Amino acid sequence: RNKKDYSVIGSFNNIEDPSDDVLSSMTIDYATGIAYGITSKGAFGILNLNDASFETIGNVDEKVCALAVGKDGTIYGTGSANFVEKAVLYSIDKETAALTKLADMPFRAFSDGAYYDEVNYNPQMIYDYQNDRLYVSASVHTRDGGNIQEHDGMYIIDLKNNYDAFNIGYVMLNLRGTPKKGK
Repeated sequence: RNKKDYSVIGSFNNIEDPSDDVLSSMTIDYATGIAYGITSKGAFGILNLNDASFETIGNVDEKVCALAVGKDGTIYGTGSANFVEKAVLYSIDKETAALTKLADMPFRAFSDGAYYDEVNYNPQMIYDYQNDRLYVSASVHTRDGGNIQEHDGMYIIDLKNNYDAFNIGYVMLNLRGTPKKGK
């Protein structure tokens, strides 16, 4: 794309302390056109796609690092309390940011917003409209010579079957140069 094809609409600049908090995940409810986001410190809210402002709805009471919206409008979130513990799948109330625990997950999904720390996760989650399921990439690297040391993998969460989650593989990229495919 050429730079003339887009323009800067604003900056994510109205959280309490932008040096201490970052937008860690965002998703859009395609039925309503509303974009939602969550910060690394747990502020959940509406992300204005016209000016990049963020309106906080509330703070979640557990760590949530990745968001996705189902076709019925349910907002799903997943996260781990730290980089060791397994994640939990939640639904998030659009009006209050209250979490409802749906299931324990077999992977870790943690992000502390500190990209240059020794451990960084970058969990991502998307909703599959055709099959009514979630895909989660739960990735992490530790700095041991710049190589990836751990990766929980790519998971499918079956929303129709008690939120069963199963690993479908590993896809990693060593950003220092060498593409890798896991197990």
